[in-house]
Amino acid sequence: MLYNVPLKLLGCSNDGSNRVLGTLFVINLLITIGFTSFNTFLPLFLKEVNFSGTIIGIIVSTYSISKLFSSVFMGVLVDKINKKKLMLILLSMFTVLSFLCFRIDNFYTVIAVRIFQGIFFALFRPLIFSILCENISIEQSAKMISSLDLSFYIATCAGPLLGGFIREIFGYYGLLSFLVLLTGISFVFFIITTGNMKRIDEVKERTSPDESGLNIFTPKLCGLCIFIMGKGCMLSLLLTIAPIMLPHYDISISGIGFIISLLSISMILFIKPAVRLSGFIGIYPIISVGSLVVSALFFIIPSVNVVGIAIVFALIGIFSAMSQPASSAILAYEGRKVGFGFASGIFNFFMNLGFVAGPLFGTYLMESIDIKYVFYFAGGIGVFSWIAFIIVSRTCNDFSGCAELSCDVRR
Repeated sequence: MLYNVPLKLLGCSNDGSNRVLGTLFVINLLITIGFTSFNTFLPLFLKEVNFSGTIIGIIVSTYSISKLFSSVFMGVLVDKINKKKLMLILLSMFTVLSFLCFRIDNFYTVIAVRIFQGIFFALFRPLIFSILCENISIEQSAKMISSLDLSFYIATCAGPLLGGFIREIFGYYGLLSFLVLLTGISFVFFIITTGNMKRIDEVKERTSPDESGLNIFTPKLCGLCIFIMGKGCMLSLLLTIAPIMLPHYDISISGIGFIISLLSISMILFIKPAVRLSGFIGIYPIISVGSLVVSALFFIIPSVNVVGIAIVFALIGIFSAMSQPASSAILAYEGRKVGFGFASGIFNFFMNLGFVAGPLFGTYLMESIDIKYVFYFAGGIGVFSWIAFIIVSRTCNDFSGCAELSCDVRR
């Protein structure tokens, strides 16, 4: 079957839970490549059809705002509705949305497209996370979720490259046809392979919050959300400020693109070894090491040359990947208490909040103070979010779960 290809690439056996991973890996890869290529070249197309800079900014930001404010609701929705039907509806809506993109020369149409794109992606991530977690054991969570995340990182690297190649040869409408093709294939692929998900139709009682409501926002989940908000703020600030800073080093546009791409490439290469490493070190120590090293690297950026910056970007990717499997394990563990959809939705809300805040803080500080202090600020955010994560997480009364998670990652 088609899902065997990603399984071989991931080095996974062809059993039930791994086939679910293969199906979700392909769907996540196709959808993310399609819309990443669309997002990359949307501002250029809008400029070509004579939208003003302010209007372009509004259109581009509409997606992030829509995704941010619908994340929690969409996560709760995942826990309440049949997941197979919900995925079929969502993938069909992605296909319809891709057809609507052909009319984005109209302001009202493109605003509607961006709003629905944000809502659909706010639902997409919790849905695939919930489907995967309900088909695996807690012992597999770090490895499986990190393997699924690889499809996202690969797509974010491949999307702009494929999109640029297609746009150069076939034009912007050729790029939109590519988007329609990928969304359509993902819909058909899910229908063909959905038989692998034996438990997809069940809404588990264990994934619903307690009636008392006391487990709606557990200390571990709260600490994790603070941590991911800080991490998102740091990385989005870096990706916003770096293209502005790097031209001062007299390097070409392609050189700037290469340096920035080192962040994603190093994460892709290191995320699988990070799963094994987390088994030896443990959940909280590996998150601490990754967070503190990344924060320290931000303080180094203003004082190194262009080669040093390239090395720092690669190291940031490596040590950011180090905390990824451990974070996934905590999220899956807490999802069994409060609902996988809710846990993923609230997690994505805080992550998106960080992604929105990072560029705002970065550009404001860059205009107010020396650019080096912007990176110092980002490093400080990293240290603060790590401290808050450790303090808040350790207020958990049932702290034995931390030891259980450490063992789970080893297996």
